[in-house]
Amino acid sequence: MPVTHSLPIVMPSVPRQRWSCRSCTQCCRELVVHLSEADRRAIDGQDWAGTLDRPAYLRIGWQFVLNKRDDGACVFLDEPTKLCRIHARYGEAAKPLACRMYPFSVFAAPDGWRVSLRFDCPTARKSDGAPLVSHRDSVADLLRQLPRGAEAADGAELPGGIRATRAETKDLLDHFSRWMIDGQHELRSRLEGAAWVAQMLFAARFEKVRGQRLAELLTLLFQNAADESSAAAETAPSPRQCAMLRQIVFAHVEHVGLADLSAAWPRRLARQWRQARMAGVFRRGRGDVPEMPGFEPGVSFEAVEAVAGIEDSTQAEAAGELLTRYVIMRLESGTVYGAGYYGWPIVTGLLALFASMAAMGWLARLYAAAEGRAALSFDDVSRALCRIDRAAGRLPALGTAAERLRLSYLAREEGAVRLIARCRVLE
Repeated sequence: MPVTHSLPIVMPSVPRQRWSCRSCTQCCRELVVHLSEADRRAIDGQDWAGTLDRPAYLRIGWQFVLNKRDDGACVFLDEPTKLCRIHARYGEAAKPLACRMYPFSVFAAPDGWRVSLRFDCPTARKSDGAPLVSHRDSVADLLRQLPRGAEAADGAELPGGIRATRAETKDLLDHFSRWMIDGQHELRSRLEGAAWVAQMLFAARFEKVRGQRLAELLTLLFQNAADESSAAAETAPSPRQCAMLRQIVFAHVEHVGLADLSAAWPRRLARQWRQARMAGVFRRGRGDVPEMPGFEPGVSFEAVEAVAGIEDSTQAEAAGELLTRYVIMRLESGTVYGAGYYGWPIVTGLLALFASMAAMGWLARLYAAAEGRAALSFDDVSRALCRIDRAAGRLPALGTAAERLRLSYLAREEGAVRLIARCRVLE
């Protein structure tokens, strides 16, 4: 389906979610910005002689990216003012399109341009600023600057390779969204219940469950989700299920910076070998957690498992509100299937979403253990969610056949439900 720039913009509807840029500069320090041909022409036409101590951008394979300083910050970030030099000198419109779009991401779907908000932005996690709907016009303006010629994604795929109708896709996502908003159940129960429903759908035969019958099935499943998932959560996950969780964690924390992308092949090969060894350590889960970007070595897997959930009620409430917003954002924006998530079928993508919440809980406990604390804090959860969201839909490792096989395994024997319960984020 050819893309037209006149497609409607589908902004996500997430209760209490707001955002405005507060110039924290985290995106300028941690993200790799890919440049279009128009971006490069604009930078080439600007006068940076005597201002930059290195080229403005680099070529990595067939792509071009903004250069970075030795400390990892964008070459255009002015530290004293915390402002982009391009923005300060030539105006916001002169900045690369990816910089102006962040923290929004978009993709073309059959019903229009799907918009999502990235939670690796601290202000998005804080829900600080203007309502999302107020950004519709600015997103529309940026969309008009996207290159033409792309194809709109097909609709969602159900298990068995069946193409879902738009109504069926909406019904699926709406049921999960309503469940996550439901104030009758605590967050842990909602996450466990949603994971249980996703597991049931994974095993369903959809040839005869379409349209109204699918709606009836979803209603029935969610009516029983709390009781069934609670019963499933009483059984501890198996050692193999725990190993799967640690592997999912490792797949999310992989960080490929500009230095890795631009390195010569011997360094890239050495990195791949190091990653393979670290993956084996995570799978076994014995000894110390390997050193990773953002984490110091010396924390044992045993210490991570011993960390308790959030004990302060105010922090627990804030963490629950944050995670609820995040899950609903992923559902409402469609970033759990198809073009929004590695081209995956919708039920597999839903399983990946809730498995990532279990991984987030494990990663939050790693943050706490690294600081010698026996219980989680809200900041641990927020930092862990940042790492999880930065990877979701963006790291190639998470879209592999191996990752889909792990999820297929966790869909059996209540694996996803038991792992969410084990993570004990909220106790």
